[in-house]
Amino acid sequence: MGLDYGHGPTGMMEWVLEHVHVLAGTPWWASIALTALIVRLACLYPNFMGTDNAAKMAIVAPLAKPLMEKMKEASRQGDTAETMRIRAELQMMNKRAGVKYWKALVPLLQAPIGFGTFFLLRGMAKLPVPGLETGGTLWFSNLTVPDPFFILPLATAGVLHMVLRVSISLLPHSSILTLPNPQPI
Repeated sequence: MGLDYGHGPTGMMEWVLEHVHVLAGTPWWASIALTALIVRLACLYPNFMGTDNAAKMAIVAPLAKPLMEKMKEASRQGDTAETMRIRAELQMMNKRAGVKYWKALVPLLQAPIGFGTFFLLRGMAKLPVPGLETGGTLWFSNLTVPDPFFILPLATAGVLHMVLRVSISLLPHSSILTLPNPQPI
């Protein structure tokens, strides 16, 4: 395409988009949509892993909060032994529940990919890449200019709002779900 973003997220997305466009033989709008679908499918398992971990953390939170307060108080008083005992109890509770804090960060892997795609598409529009001016469809036939009717940004905002509302409604309620073997250590 004539863009050189190196080997970071933008370069990776450029490579994927170019290959999808060439191998699928689709116009740019379809290549962009196919690339987005491929990336979303690649991120599906990490997202499920992060969501599952978040649900487990939500279940553990009401049980862990009093222990966290006790640990803070013991730390303020300088009681290192008590602080370490409570920390070990919290770790055991998290282990029994299957909570791993690093899994909460896994869905954030999408952020560099999103930024890379944003910079790539912006760079493609400024260059301009051959076929991008006529590679659109419907009301957005020229992909080098913003959507004149703001239909795509409004649709994106609407879908995001719906997904967040559904996700919030599906969060487990701590009064219904309990930990396996919740007895203290």
